[in-house]
Amino acid sequence: MIKLDLGVEPSDLTDARAIYLPLAVAAVNDYGVGTDELADVVKQGYGVARPELYKRQYRKCAFCEKLMDKAYSPVEHFRPKGGAQDLSGSKWVMEKTHYWWLAWTWSNLYFSCAECNLKKHKGNKFPIKSSTKRIDEPPAPVTFPIANQYFNVKNEQNLLLDPREDDPFKHLEWNPVDRRKPKVKWIWTILGRDKRGSTTIDVLKLKRRVDEVNDHLDAIRLAWGQIDGHLRSGRLQDARAVWMEAITKVTVQPLSG
Repeated sequence: MIKLDLGVEPSDLTDARAIYLPLAVAAVNDYGVGTDELADVVKQGYGVARPELYKRQYRKCAFCEKLMDKAYSPVEHFRPKGGAQDLSGSKWVMEKTHYWWLAWTWSNLYFSCAECNLKKHKGNKFPIKSSTKRIDEPPAPVTFPIANQYFNVKNEQNLLLDPREDDPFKHLEWNPVDRRKPKVKWIWTILGRDKRGSTTIDVLKLKRRVDEVNDHLDAIRLAWGQIDGHLRSGRLQDARAVWMEAITKVTVQPLSG
């Protein structure tokens, strides 16, 4: 996961929200939250954001960074449109009231791979810090337009990292499993530096990408062996050149999968 700057909202999404958000409000007022009628509405319209998300995310999943050949994968709602699941002990429990009104909000949408979108991965999961509360839902009967305060999520203490708002490097890190081995044999794994990092790894099942990341780092492992040889022989310039070449390969060549 990396921090993303996805720019301004595309006009197609603005137009879709103008159509579908009033319909969602009407469904809530007529039938209530958690009903099939509301679910039918919030399934529609937001897909127009997919091409821009795909392009602005460099054709990668926002969460696991899997490179996607085509923009066919899901548009993921960071705050779920059909009810949020939170942890109660060791079980996931549905909070049906949140966050249907954010279904067409640009800052809530990401391009995702199909795996991260699965129920057994991200799905509707959106845990928040214990002893805190979710943002207020628009009270019934819901008036339109919905007041801005219900779109302000800044004070919500979500445990999942938001690629737009959070710097993943402050919460996630890659470490060698066994540093006692020679560097050329190091195997790396992803770890949480805090509760939010650990929760994000668990919910998104980010460790499923460990093997692919390690394959991607073969150039670094090979370079370490060469660099150690150059340093032992006092060839500092050669060591620097090998390191820069390896870093260029790793950073320019995308992680596939």
